[in-house]
Amino acid sequence: MAITDISSVLEADADIQPNIQPNIQTPVSTPCSFPICREDEKTIEWPRAGKNLTIGSNAELDDGRFIRITSIKQPCSNHGSGTVVKGKLFTRTRTLAGFLHYRVNELVMISAEGQVGMDQLLRPRIIILTNAMFPEHRHYVKNNEVTERECRLVCRWSMTTNGTVSSRLPPENRKPGSIGLIRRLRDDEVDAPFRVRDRHT
Repeated sequence: MAITDISSVLEADADIQPNIQPNIQTPVSTPCSFPICREDEKTIEWPRAGKNLTIGSNAELDDGRFIRITSIKQPCSNHGSGTVVKGKLFTRTRTLAGFLHYRVNELVMISAEGQVGMDQLLRPRIIILTNAMFPEHRHYVKNNEVTERECRLVCRWSMTTNGTVSSRLPPENRKPGSIGLIRRLRDDEVDAPFRVRDRHT
């Protein structure tokens, strides 16, 4: 586990994020037809973060989860008033009641097509998807609190389950579910710069 200065980590991460090309479908223009309403927006103002929100952006949600955005929708006046974003949803591995190791800034993908309101987006985050083994691509600085707040997040796992792991619930009510699957991300699900083609599972 590498322990480095926070300034050097943030500078390195700033160079990483623009190179990530998420696997997304090309938006299709359609007339208003609930629940689609309007065609996808490619860029929209994000006042809370003081920047524009674009397809491919990563964000921390106000319930402790995270999202990589693949679609931005602007409902018509008949079907809503707030911007809706869709994308891959993630949660920290520590929420899984011991199904995965507790490791700072390690994530698991819990939905490939989640949907949240734009008002739930808390702040931008750097998320990388990789099939490399832990602790590759991980950065740790100073202490857990600073690392969780400032450093990149790494996802190596995908989970499907009939339970719930939302951080809005108290720990005793977070249940991974009785039926589900936890697996490592496949080659075609990870970010190209962080893909390991010859890894055996």
